[in-house]
Amino acid sequence: MKVIKFGGSSLATGAQLAKVVKIVQADATRQVVVVSAPGKRSKTDVKVTDLLGQLADQVLAGKNPEALIETILARYTEIQQHFALTDDVVARLRQHLQRLAKPPTPAWTTSARPSWRRGST
Repeated sequence: MKVIKFGGSSLATGAQLAKVVKIVQADATRQVVVVSAPGKRSKTDVKVTDLLGQLADQVLAGKNPEALIETILARYTEIQQHFALTDDVVARLRQHLQRLAKPPTPAWTTSARPSWRRGST
C-alpha cells in the first residue's frame, strides 16, 4: 500500500486535479490519498491556505468575512464545474465556512485558543 500526498499547484484547478486523479488511478497500490488546499493558479494568485488564514484573522477581528468566503468558494466552484459535480458540493463547503465565520465567544478568544495563537511557546 502506498500513501501519497498532493497539494498546492497540483490541486489549483480542475485540470490539475484531473491529472492527480489519473496518477492515483494508474497504480492500484496507491490506496491512501492525502490532499491539502488548492494552491496558486498563477504567480499573482493567492493560495487557498492563505485565504483560510485571512478568514480566521477576519473572524477573530470581528470583521465581516462574507466577501472572503465568496472568494474561497469561487476557487472550489471552478473545480466543481470542471468535473460537472452537483452544486451541493460547494453548498456544503459554504455551510462549513459560514459556521466557521461566526464570531467566537469571549471565553474562547482568551482561553481556548490554541497556544500558538496566544503567543506562548
